[in-house]
This record gives sequence, structure tokens and C-alpha cells, in this order.
Amino acid sequence: MMQPAAMRDHLIRPFRIRQERPMRMSSIRFVIAGALFTATALIASGPIGARALQHPGDEFIGTWMIEMNMRGNTINAALTILRTEDGELAGSWSSDRGSSDLQDVKYEDGKLTFRRTLSTPRGEMSIDHEARIKDDKIEGSMKTPRGSTPFSGTREET
Repeated sequence: MMQPAAMRDHLIRPFRIRQERPMRMSSIRFVIAGALFTATALIASGPIGARALQHPGDEFIGTWMIEMNMRGNTINAALTILRTEDGELAGSWSSDRGSSDLQDVKYEDGKLTFRRTLSTPRGEMSIDHEARIKDDKIEGSMKTPRGSTPFSGTREET
């Protein structure tokens, strides 16, 4: 039969807490290397990575300060693109000539297309737009019954 002290040691031994060993130098280097790799990956992802793109076309989301030249006049506008609750792209166009909601906003193969309708003295006029992002700038054209007009712009800083 076991002695009471030996019985106690026998029951407690499996539950003894192991003493923690100090971290070895190689383990510390491994942790530091992992942290540096993560930091480098975050920095390399740049401004688009910071926006956390989740859907195709998300690179267009935001407000763009647009500039175009029409018949010798420089026209400035604000193009705002957003994603609705049901996941669709939508937006608006605002200038000193008025504001309008965008219609038929679509993204395909790196290109954003949309239509907006203007009220003119001659009646309603639809204008089709297409745009691409190049070097974090937007470039595109708008097509009217009178022809095509190029536009460009930069993202408004938030």
C-alpha cells in the first residue's frame, strides 16, 4: 500500500504546472521577422489597399473633382460614386450647372459607365459617360448628341 505522502504526489504529479522557459533568441527573431513582414505588406498595399476593396468597382467609390473643357470653357464638377445597401453602384454629378443622380451605373473590365439626364431649354438630354482609373486619377469621356468630350479628375481627400 502507498504511503499517504506518496499517494498525494502520485495524484498531484499529472497536474503540476510546467515552468515556462524564457524565450530563446531564435524565437524572438522569428517574431520580429513576422512583424516586419506584416508591416511591409501593409505599406506595400498602398492607398488602394487601405480602402479595403471588397467588390469589383470599389476603386471608383469616393468623390472625384472633375475638370473638362467644353467649347473653350473649363467646367468643374464633383462625381460621387457609392455602393448602395443592396451592393449596387450609384452616384451623383454636381456642378455649377446643377446636380443629377447617375443612372445605369455599371463596372466591367476596369471601366465605369453611367448615364445622367439633363434638363435643357430644348428638353431632356441623356449623356453617357465612361471612365477608368489610371495612376489614382480618373480619366474618361462623356458622349452627347454633339460629340464626345474628355474629362479627368482627382480623388477628393477625405
